[in-house]
Amino acid sequence: MSHLENLVEYLDSKLIQHVVDGDLIGIGNDLYLLVDEGVLLFDEDMYFLPNTNESVSGFIYSFGGRWYTQDIDSEELQLKELIYIGEARYKLPTNSFLGIRSGYELGNGVGNYSTYISKAKFLGATSLGICEKNTLAGVLDFQTSCLRNDIKSIIGMTISVQGKDGFNRLLQERHIFCRRPKINALQRG
Repeated sequence: MSHLENLVEYLDSKLIQHVVDGDLIGIGNDLYLLVDEGVLLFDEDMYFLPNTNESVSGFIYSFGGRWYTQDIDSEELQLKELIYIGEARYKLPTNSFLGIRSGYELGNGVGNYSTYISKAKFLGATSLGICEKNTLAGVLDFQTSCLRNDIKSIIGMTISVQGKDGFNRLLQERHIFCRRPKINALQRG
């Protein structure tokens, strides 16, 4: 498989809409030049070496088994992963997803919120809900990532209780879920 065919397969697998014209790749409003396989990418000071006379926004290159973009104006190596840019080939069938879990949920969740939320925005989601089991440790990270991507955050948590006694104890601890009425000094007996 050629270098270009590998790139097109990658773009298709990531649902990135693209147009190919020889070694020029159009993604969104940007035009990139594909750097040939085997070309020296950077020098010992980590400066990006490829250049062109073409009128392009940047370069696309493969390094370490991943695809990256490099802005035409930057000499320093950027290593901007080629993912969730431009337009998705199709949008999700709904705008909201609930029940997202991450590595904050020990034993069940994997990944991180910033990646999930970037992908959700790329695919057209407008709101996401966290619902991890027995923890709210990831709420701040989740909300921050949602704000950064202009996505509405919905906060929830799954609580596990064991048997009827556990459920009754949970009901007795209702002050966790609602405000307690104030008791003044005269009512205390």
